[in-house]
Amino acid sequence: MGAARHGGQHLVDYWGGVGVLGVACSLLCLLTLKLEGFICIAMALPVAFAMAAIGAALGTLVVRVTGRPRPLPMFLTILVLYPAAQQYEVSYPAPVVPRLVATRLEVNAPPARVWAALTRPVQYPAATGWFRAGVVYPTRTALARDAATGRRTLVCRYSQGLARLPVVAWQPGQQLTFAVPPADMPAPMHELSPYPQIHAPHLHGYFQVDSGTFRLRPLPGGRTLLEARTVYRHRIGPRPYWQLWSDYLLDAMHQRVLATLKAEAEKEAAIQAVAQAEPRHD
Repeated sequence: MGAARHGGQHLVDYWGGVGVLGVACSLLCLLTLKLEGFICIAMALPVAFAMAAIGAALGTLVVRVTGRPRPLPMFLTILVLYPAAQQYEVSYPAPVVPRLVATRLEVNAPPARVWAALTRPVQYPAATGWFRAGVVYPTRTALARDAATGRRTLVCRYSQGLARLPVVAWQPGQQLTFAVPPADMPAPMHELSPYPQIHAPHLHGYFQVDSGTFRLRPLPGGRTLLEARTVYRHRIGPRPYWQLWSDYLLDAMHQRVLATLKAEAEKEAAIQAVAQAEPRHD
C-alpha cells in the first residue's frame, strides 16, 4: 500500500513538473518569437499555471485509469482538439458587453474650482508602478475648440501617442463626457522586451475604450465629489480574469488623474481663500 501511495505521489510530481516545464517553454517561445513582452507574460502566469495544473491532473488521471502512460495517443488527441476548439471560439464568439469602471474622490474645493481645473491644460506626474513598466497613461490633457463649428475636443497626450477625443456632453460644473474613436486611441501598453519593438496581436482590437466621463457633485462645506468613469470592452479570454486587470489598471489611471485635479483645484481654492482673508487697504 505504501509503495502504491509512493508511486502515485511520484506520478503527480512528475506530471506537475512536466506542466511547469511546458508553461516555461511556451512563454519563452512567445518572448523569443516577439509575440509577447514581459508585462503580458507576468499577467498571464496565474492562468498559465492553472491550465498546466489542470492538464497535469488530467494526465495523472489518464495514467491511473489506463495503467500506463500513452503519450502518443494523448498528443494526437490534443493536436486534433486544440485547433477544433480554436475554430469553435472564432466561429461562435461570446458577446462583448460594455463594462464600467468608476472612481470617486472628494475635493476640498467648490465645483466651480474643480471644473476650472478640469477644463484647463493639465500636466500629470511621472509614471509609477505598472505605468512605468509600459501600461499606457495620460501625460497631459487640454481642451480645444473649433472656432467654426464650436465643437470641443479633449486633446490627450498619452505615453504611447496623441489622441483627439471629441467631447459629446458638456455641462459646466457638472459633467464632461468624451468619446474614444478606436482609430485615435494608442495601443494600451508598450511591451517590455529584449527586442526594440514588438507588435503583440492582442494589443490591437481586443481592448477598446468607448467613452470617458468626469462628474462633479457638490458636497456640504464647499466640497466636491469628483468622479471619473470609463466604459470599455475587451475580447481577451478568460474574460473574468482579464477584467480584474483591466478594472485595476483603469482605476489606477483614474486615481492619478483625479489626484492631480484635486491638487490643482485645492491649490486655487487655498489661494483664493488667502486673498479674501487679507485685509484691504483703501
